[in-house]
Amino acid sequence: MSKFLLFIITLASFFTLGNEVKSSSRLTPECKAVDEAIAINKLSDVQGSEHYLLDKPSKSGEKFINQRWYKNSGNISYWSIDYSTRVYVHCVTSDKKYAFVGIVKPDWLTNRKGWVKANSLTTSLTTSDSNASKDNKNKYVVTFDTRKTYQSQTVEFVKTKAAFCGSGQVRGIRGKGTLKVFNPDKTMQVEVFPCVDETQIKLPDGRALHLRKAL
Repeated sequence: MSKFLLFIITLASFFTLGNEVKSSSRLTPECKAVDEAIAINKLSDVQGSEHYLLDKPSKSGEKFINQRWYKNSGNISYWSIDYSTRVYVHCVTSDKKYAFVGIVKPDWLTNRKGWVKANSLTTSLTTSDSNASKDNKNKYVVTFDTRKTYQSQTVEFVKTKAAFCGSGQVRGIRGKGTLKVFNPDKTMQVEVFPCVDETQIKLPDGRALHLRKAL
């Protein structure tokens, strides 16, 4: 074997090893405890509701008891995620059946982490540095609906006039936008509430929706 070819093979091995070390170093202790866990490290929205956080990636995994709720009420409830939460996906098992996640939205639940079934997540479970998608430019998730009709659905929303947040004696002015829902298929003109952190809109029938930008 020529010295040049040997050099190329050695160099390739070095970079492969470097990537493996880098990938391994990005795993949480919970991920490292699982054989051949795959680092994902990106955000995801959640499909549906009541997906319990488990202490290990298997059917025998134990659910985490909400200790604060139990202490205050005496009733047992468990940590879970649903369409109203957003999570950070640290890793998945080698068969991609379970993912280790931490809640990032809402802010008051960011201490909660655990394993969930991977099919409860909306993101692609491949390593990537970006969550942005051109297809999702105007897509939002309905996190709250005063009449429950569109809650948890993904909709399209385009703001046509920005809301104005007043101060002192100056009242806020509602903005305008176009909302498209898909179940049932319908497009409507809506008002946008001012002075709120999350996008909140008022539909022609009077109901209010809270929207969060989809990933």
